[in-house]
Amino acid sequence: GMDGRAPAHVKGVRKYTCRFLIGIENDKDFQVVRRIIGAKGTNMKRIVRQTEAPGGVAGAKLRLRGVGSGYFEGAGQRESSEPLQLCVSCTSPDGYKTAVRLVEELLTQVYDEYRQFCRENGRPEPDLHPTPQLVSGGGRGGGGGGCGAGGADGAGADDACDGEGDDDDDDAEGADGPGRGGA
Repeated sequence: GMDGRAPAHVKGVRKYTCRFLIGIENDKDFQVVRRIIGAKGTNMKRIVRQTEAPGGVAGAKLRLRGVGSGYFEGAGQRESSEPLQLCVSCTSPDGYKTAVRLVEELLTQVYDEYRQFCRENGRPEPDLHPTPQLVSGGGRGGGGGGCGAGGADGAGADDACDGEGDDDDDDAEGADGPGRGGA
């Protein structure tokens, strides 16, 4: 009953990984990144907490990356030029399923808010649905279900899902907090 989602084998750890393409560009009017992450990362932290298992089993890792994400990666420490996406990974299948379900709920809510926003601003309402895509682990295994991240790029996408540490989920807050960016 894993819906055909094959675990990605990464560094000897069985890991379940997917990504959700957000489909809304980040701008200062709607601020989709802030709505997804939540103030000070609360939405991300809440989901991670709900996927942690007793006995110190690590929870899911969530990483918002791509254009507008505020997440800098790679040697040049720049945003990826890929479209805005939320990567989900977890070493436990149960945690993974929970994380995917919670992300779907969160994005459904954000999409509802966005349609409302479009209505109020006389913009066409997009038909957006949260759709988890498998991330190919380095282009092997048939391209990972048409995820578009083939070859060496796929590995990069997966590493981004890996996110070292969970406390950088409020990067998008920028200079919000006191003492950030010196004063």
